Amino acid sequence: MNKKNKETNKNQIYSFEKAIDFIKNLKKRNFKESIDVAIQLNIVPNKKNISIKGHAILPNKINENKKIAAFLISDNEINEAKDQSIEIILNEKNIPDFTKKNINFDLMITTPNAIIKMGKLNKILGSKNLMPDIKYGTITTNIKETLSKIRKNYVKFKNDKNDIIHSSIGKIDLDTNKLKENLETLINEIKKYKPQNCKNMSIKKIHISSTMGCGLEINLNSLTI
Repeated sequence: MNKKNKETNKNQIYSFEKAIDFIKNLKKRNFKESIDVAIQLNIVPNKKNISIKGHAILPNKINENKKIAAFLISDNEINEAKDQSIEIILNEKNIPDFTKKNINFDLMITTPNAIIKMGKLNKILGSKNLMPDIKYGTITTNIKETLSKIRKNYVKFKNDKNDIIHSSIGKIDLDTNKLKENLETLINEIKKYKPQNCKNMSIKKIHISSTMGCGLEINLNSLTI
């Protein structure tokens, strides 16, 4: 978007449909851009230690082929992961030599009996938000079922220091109504993860953009949330 367009649209608030229409009519890139959202939360009390994290299975395709790794310790679990075409399988033997350079995956799953062996990996994986977490649905007793969900339209989310959740809701060529369904599903899932130490949590603002575009603020009344 050129400077003039940025200035013209900076302070406007759009319905979801008009925002998507605006974005789709911008100059086309030489790759298929994603539609990204920045969801500003209003958290009460406003404390730095309140973490909002979880995952959602969106109803429509988001075109993200995630490379999945697994940390497992039992032979049965390892064999099951291999049967499900998991290419990267780690165990306790890999821990001493594991560094950030070994991170060539987008997501890691594990089991309850294996997670207790992963303590030494927490610093490395945690810095990349890759440590398995029950709220992300990545600690499981059913590897096959979990992989089936993740390989669909899985997204995980976590608020940043400004209480903003960033996520993708699909590619730019996805139908507008389907993009809207994905966003509404994501928001309604986020609401379910309000922690106990949070008295109230609501959506303050939502900005939407393409990968290379600037953010447009969405009228919350144009969404079913």
